[in-house]
Amino acid sequence: MSTPPIPYNRQASFMGFSIEQHPAIGQDLEAEFGAIRQCLEQTQDRLAQILRDDGLLASLSVHPDAPNQAVRPMPGAEAGTPKGNWRSGLVYNPKDIVRVGATRYLALVEHVTGADFSTDLAAGKWQPLSSENDDTLRADLASPSNGGTLVGFQQVGSGAVARTTRDKLREFASANDFGAKFDGVTDDTAAIQAAVNAHSRVYIGPGTALISAAIVMRSNSALIGTGPDTIIKVKDGANCHGIVNADAVNGNEGIHLANFTVDGNKQNRTVGQNRRCIELRNCRFVDIYNVTVKNSQDHGLYSPGVLTAGWTVVGVRAIDCGQAGELGGSGIVLPSKSAALGCYASGCYLNGFKSGGHGLSYIGCHATQNNGGFDTGTTTGAVEIQRYIKFVGCEAFQNNSYGFVIGTESTHVELIGCTAAENKNDGLFVYQSVNNLTVLGGYFMRNGKGGTVGVYPGDQRGKWGINITDSGASPCNNVTIIGATIGDDAADFGGSATQEIGLVIRGTGTNIKIKDCRFFGNLNQPMNVSSNGSSIEVTGCAGLTMNEALATVDVAVTGTTTETVMHSLTAKEDEARVGQIMRVQASGTVTGTSGTKIIRFNDGTTSQVVANFAAGEIGAWTADIEIFFKSKSVQIWRGTVSKAGVVTGVMQQVNKNFATGDVTLRVTGQLGNAADSIVLNGSRFWTIR
Repeated sequence: MSTPPIPYNRQASFMGFSIEQHPAIGQDLEAEFGAIRQCLEQTQDRLAQILRDDGLLASLSVHPDAPNQAVRPMPGAEAGTPKGNWRSGLVYNPKDIVRVGATRYLALVEHVTGADFSTDLAAGKWQPLSSENDDTLRADLASPSNGGTLVGFQQVGSGAVARTTRDKLREFASANDFGAKFDGVTDDTAAIQAAVNAHSRVYIGPGTALISAAIVMRSNSALIGTGPDTIIKVKDGANCHGIVNADAVNGNEGIHLANFTVDGNKQNRTVGQNRRCIELRNCRFVDIYNVTVKNSQDHGLYSPGVLTAGWTVVGVRAIDCGQAGELGGSGIVLPSKSAALGCYASGCYLNGFKSGGHGLSYIGCHATQNNGGFDTGTTTGAVEIQRYIKFVGCEAFQNNSYGFVIGTESTHVELIGCTAAENKNDGLFVYQSVNNLTVLGGYFMRNGKGGTVGVYPGDQRGKWGINITDSGASPCNNVTIIGATIGDDAADFGGSATQEIGLVIRGTGTNIKIKDCRFFGNLNQPMNVSSNGSSIEVTGCAGLTMNEALATVDVAVTGTTTETVMHSLTAKEDEARVGQIMRVQASGTVTGTSGTKIIRFNDGTTSQVVANFAAGEIGAWTADIEIFFKSKSVQIWRGTVSKAGVVTGVMQQVNKNFATGDVTLRVTGQLGNAADSIVLNGSRFWTIR
């Protein structure tokens, strides 16, 4: 901008003009008129910068900060290059300014103009600067419906196109756009619901929104918060769920919930209403991410209905859900064909996690300080057997009863690398018609922390690491446990051992296999088997008791014809017997030819002849025999026997029945004539479980 006009200062007065007084009148007049001309020209130059040809002020030329040179010029005033009226067929560069009608435009890109300005404008080559009427411009910009169309937007990056700010902002809707306050005082129910009804994706928060009626989600809709600082809280005294779906009969699909908390506020509501934080009935293909449900009267997250399926639940937290006087009270109840990843439940009245169907996967989930940890049993409203359920890397810790319960006809269930520790009852409780359960690895430690007998059929719940039991009429079949670590090492940490038995098998179940497991710590019994089922095997386990009895001196039977015990070893009834191997290695000699000389293995009621020497026969005898306990009272005998250095046979006696109760194996000798003798040179017994 040019310098300000030089003020006109009168240099001479022509009042009382006379030649005598002004001998150089021509020079004075020339100087005077020259000063006037200079001032006028400079004034016209300044006016030309703010005045258009039609007499109106030029746009952006006059504003409050214009006289202040320290203030940055307004966009379009000096940031661009004025080019007059727009014309077609010309090259315009970025920041060139043209006029079209009453509006000035700023060139955004270098281009050759086409035949029609509107085409170039629509292509994003021009940006409106202002209307000639500033009042109109301000009104246009302030317009809720049109203001956003006057401000442009272009995303950073190659290929990004120019858009209006209105288009950009309308990509997502906020409940605040509909009047929600999130101030913890205002009832925001209507505002949030209006937003959900109008838009498929609605953002909420931050802050606390009070609701007096459930927020109703339709199909293919999303409700997204800002994180833990976004809370939907049921108002004091309200009788409603937190969030439900629109069609409870036919269901909805494609609902997405993320990044907020639903507070059921059970402390300030009437008991017995059975309201949940989130109940989506008969819904399919639901995604829930990073959502907390807490203080629910009943279940925290509930998904009933025969159509419900296909949920993905990630990072969901259920805190203090359920209370006495309600129908339920578990933290997270998943529907069929669904997965929970990295979820957490604590302080829930019933279970941390409850299975509500089939085809479920729990991966890296944690249940702590609930009444129960994980339960596959029947859920209220469930209509099908719980089957094809997988737990991977899950942990049940310090729950008030069990850690994991697999029950009520659950079938094809897997626990892979899971941990049950310091629960008050069993770490893993398997009961009532379970079929095809596989446990691979995992830790079942320090359970039984004050638990008592539970309420399950037959009052079979105890203080054990793993409990496989049934009521007799509903046996558990086809159970395989491989590589589990079972024990109680509390004493190593200054505590008291409470897990009384490592693994218990009871009832009439069949095909139960315990393989390659490790038992450790201060257990009253590593294993207790009182099952009448068949095909129960225990193999390759470490830490099970090995009892050994060694006869180091010769024992002779002579002077009597009564069967006499030379050596023995007892296995207690309450110790595991299924899968147990008792091994006997014995040798000796017989002398005398007056009568028969018989060596037997005897359990007190039945005997197995090892060697039978007729009258006149003498010599050495040996026996190496294993007795495998196939079930509680059915054994298989196998081994070799020799007499006088000659193998007399390979012993194999199938289904040899011993009496119930303690099992004591004895090496006995019986003479047909008291003048003869039988000598046991040494025997070694092993009881290997």
